[in-house]
Amino acid sequence: MMNLTMAQVKLIAATPEDANITVLIKEKLFTDKDIAAMTIKVETNNGIVSLSGVADNQAQADNAIKIAKTINGVKEVRSTIQLREIIPATS
Repeated sequence: MMNLTMAQVKLIAATPEDANITVLIKEKLFTDKDIAAMTIKVETNNGIVSLSGVADNQAQADNAIKIAKTINGVKEVRSTIQLREIIPATS
């Protein structure tokens, strides 16, 4: 479980409801072993969730969006999550 203070959450949320949505999404992202949650930023404004940052692959990005949509109070999810560029090792 994440340990964000309400002051930290209020910086990224417009209302107490938005703060709660943000915390719930972040908790679910952090408990999902298939998502690089540390690199995904969550912001909520009037029930509209914005996800940004970097995912290792499209499946991670899609799963983060899916998780956000499951949270009560979310009206819309917008994502600008980028995919991490994998540079093949050269020999």
